Amino acid sequence: MEGKQFLRSSLLLLAACALAHAGSIPLTGYFCASCPANANPIQLFSNIHPSYTTVVLAFVGWDDNGTILNSWDCDGKCGKNFTLTKDMVDRLKGGATPRKVLMSLGGQDGGTLECSSSQSFIDTLSKGLISLAASFGFDGFDFDIETRSGDLVDCSKVVAAVMHSLKASNPALLITMAPQMGDIYPDSADVSPGFNDQAPLVAMAIDAIDFIWVQMYNTWAQVETIAYAQTYGAALMKGYDVVANGVTYHVQIPGRKLALGFPACPAAAGSGFITPSAVATLPGYFSQQGTPIAGLMTWSIGWDNETGWQFGSEIARH
Repeated sequence: MEGKQFLRSSLLLLAACALAHAGSIPLTGYFCASCPANANPIQLFSNIHPSYTTVVLAFVGWDDNGTILNSWDCDGKCGKNFTLTKDMVDRLKGGATPRKVLMSLGGQDGGTLECSSSQSFIDTLSKGLISLAASFGFDGFDFDIETRSGDLVDCSKVVAAVMHSLKASNPALLITMAPQMGDIYPDSADVSPGFNDQAPLVAMAIDAIDFIWVQMYNTWAQVETIAYAQTYGAALMKGYDVVANGVTYHVQIPGRKLALGFPACPAAAGSGFITPSAVATLPGYFSQQGTPIAGLMTWSIGWDNETGWQFGSEIARH
């Protein structure tokens, strides 16, 4: 009888834990020292809203050889003073609200990836990132490479090689990517600049990628709705094929790896703002369909702060 009672108590505890986990929405936010221009980055860094479970620091750059360039500090370059330290990262990871902290590569101004890059470039970039993770204690790296030059499939091969190299060196490192919605576009089977240009990368590296948070903004009005986000997420989880250079690539993102990203406020993006209360319904919608997703993403923490944390507060409320 005691054994049965213990088992029943254990099952109830597990169920309670599962419900508590299911009731929370993982939220990823980007932190940029100069975004927005009037924010105090040091003060903001120390007071990030507790709803954010992952913070992605922006951005890492690189040169033609693959050497890491410091594009995240803001020592007078943007009229502010912000120098990232390991202690700051440690405090963000181990505070009252423990978080994962990643560093992002690229961004709009982070550099152009040459698709013809050599193995030497791949090795140098990979080793530089591993060293950066050790120096600052990052939990992983986010690939937000928005500018490429050359054949799109070749670019996918370069990035996939870096991702696999990082995982081989340290399997615990989180590898994520933040494509724009058009970059992974199930409504088309073609690969062209702006449409499915990162679809081959997903096909090549999904085994190494932990999360894909898609930017559902800066696109066009017909796809910047909650209804389309529901359709889009379902299509990615179902999977689709694209053809590039005569080769067919199967693109499929498991729900556990998929998050959808939205602007924190109207000023954070050129278009695509949806009220936080509407965005917050998406994880529940997919769960009701039996296809839970990994959470939500927003650009950016600084812009959310500008509105008194309306985005993060609404996500936390759900």
